[in-house]
Amino acid sequence: KLSFHLVDVTADWLQIDQTSGVLSGQPDQAEVGTWKLQVEARDLSGASATQWIDLRIQNVNDAPQWNGNDLPLMLLREDQSFSIRLPDNLFTDEDQGDQLQYTLNIDGGNIDVDWIQLNPIEAILNGTAPLANGEIITLTLSATDLQGESAAIPLQIQVVDKMFNRPPYLIDEPPVDLRIQEGESVRLNLLSF
Repeated sequence: KLSFHLVDVTADWLQIDQTSGVLSGQPDQAEVGTWKLQVEARDLSGASATQWIDLRIQNVNDAPQWNGNDLPLMLLREDQSFSIRLPDNLFTDEDQGDQLQYTLNIDGGNIDVDWIQLNPIEAILNGTAPLANGEIITLTLSATDLQGESAAIPLQIQVVDKMFNRPPYLIDEPPVDLRIQEGESVRLNLLSF
């Protein structure tokens, strides 16, 4: 009867059944390549023999992955052009040299979004916003790799009027003349004006 062992192998993902000699494991992207393994067979008397084998892990396509960070609601001013670069690390792909292409799809409804263009390589949204109607437009942003695998997240856009988020304005007249003596402390609530 023989028992089997891997000699000097530091792969946590790879095991050998000591009784049957069957190798098993689940390699990830980091393990792609050729592994030189030394297998030892030992009998009951302690005598042993070793054999080198090459285990080749072939790469398979991995789908793009979303980084987990939601995109905020994008506010666009009506009748104004815009150019928004989406975050570079929004999607990643483990496959070396794989390139992602980006697409936008409308989530339901008969909404016309021909005014939004998306650069499919650089992930830049641009266009000119139409007149505001207050509606939040929900789109799906997808990243697709060269093998056709994809990941997607929601993207929300709202067109706001030109007065939205206007600069601060006065509710009341500010005091015209404030005087304090040197060395005195002062407390003035600017929000009350």
